[in-house]
Amino acid sequence: DKVQDDYVRLKELESLRDNLTHMIVHDMRSPLMGITGYLEILEMDAGEKLNKDEMGMLRDARSSGLVLVGMVNSLLDISRLEQGKMPLHVTASDVDVLIQDALKSLGALTKQVSLSYEKRSPPVMVNCDASLVTRVIANLVGNAVKFTPEGCKVAISVERNDVGVKVCVEDSGNGIPREYHEKIFEKFGQVETRQQRKMYSTGLGLTFCKLAVEAHGGKIGVESQVGKGSAFWFTMPDGERKEG
Repeated sequence: DKVQDDYVRLKELESLRDNLTHMIVHDMRSPLMGITGYLEILEMDAGEKLNKDEMGMLRDARSSGLVLVGMVNSLLDISRLEQGKMPLHVTASDVDVLIQDALKSLGALTKQVSLSYEKRSPPVMVNCDASLVTRVIANLVGNAVKFTPEGCKVAISVERNDVGVKVCVEDSGNGIPREYHEKIFEKFGQVETRQQRKMYSTGLGLTFCKLAVEAHGGKIGVESQVGKGSAFWFTMPDGERKEG
């Protein structure tokens, strides 16, 4: 009985902790949005008053603020996906459009590598929430770029298979040991890898990707060998496959 009581109390404390964390993170978003908004206005209006170095610092400050906003949004979205409270607006979407939108959202980051992607013809359609899947692709490509030496290759590919459509992002990084292939998609796995000073992702982006893909009924994974780079992939329902 005591073990059961302790378990119930532990679950209550865990729920309180998660609710408090969610509340704090949610309240952080508004001031962060305000900071990045004002920095954007300064960047537009102060061009003639600041020298090149000062403008560079201003852009870097705004960029860092946007990174924080992205982290906050990821935490909130992960919480909603875990609780099944993230509504999915599913439509038939062209994978090429999703990839192009994802690349646009990354801006100049993709210029650091040799990016390879060939548009599919005819278009490959998937049934998905276009906004969420665009973010999944952006997360995977962003990770690939950050772990690929400057000027080396990052390749994006799309193919149909027996379960639907598979999107793959392959980098030229250092690779990931097999024992971390599943852990890097989990929240607490990310904590464990950081504690061991192993950097195989840039935060909770992969956790968001896993939850978003699985919410669509898809799967996500990685194929990697140390010293030979990594290929992150996910599947989505085929938008052209008819049921029955």
